[in-house]
Amino acid sequence: MNYKKMVYPSILIVIIIVIIVAALLATKFLTANINSSFNTNESVLKAEVIKIDMEGYKLTAKKLGIQYPVTPDESTAEPPRSEGQQ
Repeated sequence: MNYKKMVYPSILIVIIIVIIVAALLATKFLTANINSSFNTNESVLKAEVIKIDMEGYKLTAKKLGIQYPVTPDESTAEPPRSEGQQ
């Protein structure tokens, strides 16, 4: 068998293998990052403190004509809770 006839097919096979491996690695990377973006840690979300700039909130509430909560500490306030939260 002539080795000169085997050079181009072998190069083509190596390139196809490299493309397949690169596609598999890219797919693995993308699926891992997409999954991590949709997974939430509920305990971390509940533990985080939410602070609201009350001056900006009051100014916006005045312009919109809505009531705003009055708390003893005017610098921070809890956001309104939905019906499902306690």
